[in-house]
Amino acid sequence: MAMQTREQHIRRDKATSNICTAQALLANMASFYMQWHGRHGLRKIAKKVRFMAHILMTQLDRLGYSIITHRENHFDTVAIDIKKSGFSSSDFVCAEFNKHEINIRRISDSQVSVSFDEITTLTDLDQLIEIFASLKTTNIMSSPGEFLTLEDYQNMTYKSLPASVVRNTPFMSEDQFSLKFSETNMMRYIHRLSDKDIGLAHSMVPLGSCTMKLNSAITMIPITWNGFSDIHPFVPRDQCQGYL
Repeated sequence: MAMQTREQHIRRDKATSNICTAQALLANMASFYMQWHGRHGLRKIAKKVRFMAHILMTQLDRLGYSIITHRENHFDTVAIDIKKSGFSSSDFVCAEFNKHEINIRRISDSQVSVSFDEITTLTDLDQLIEIFASLKTTNIMSSPGEFLTLEDYQNMTYKSLPASVVRNTPFMSEDQFSLKFSETNMMRYIHRLSDKDIGLAHSMVPLGSCTMKLNSAITMIPITWNGFSDIHPFVPRDQCQGYL
């Protein structure tokens, strides 16, 4: 099935018309993501993920890991040199995390990285730190279920984004980025936007499989003529001349 090119079985390098390869889809997703969170929401997410990345780097430093990521110019990702940290390969470290159903990125045979996003919790962060700690010691930490709270980091310095990385010029100042939506209203808003554009569902009649292509709606005009629907399906064709 991986080599088939018909129907839905399309080879990835040949799928030029597949929706998964449409850059417009990614642009629309990014636009609605920004609209849902707004300017202040994006800043809050950026502050959170960078703060978590800083916490992880701080804790890994204490455990003796070699950090590749720049200490100042970083955002949501922490890269680690595994071999300089005392391990044989990145495959070993990834396998240990897989045991806990956590996927970390394997950059190369000697490097791995961990990234954070808006849904990462302090519980997730604590689990990452504890696994890294257990790999560095012979015994697992005494309280593996005790997660770090925000109060544990009150004295840390990176509570906000550095001025050097913060955009000072206005952005997302349009009205639609300041609207507040419920999830239901957001879906209705997206639907209203889609109705403003002409689509295949309104101008074309899809017929079955993609091999049958699409027929323009104008070709279906004859079925609207008077008497067309009055023809009985079993009436002989020679008796239908008045209608055809």
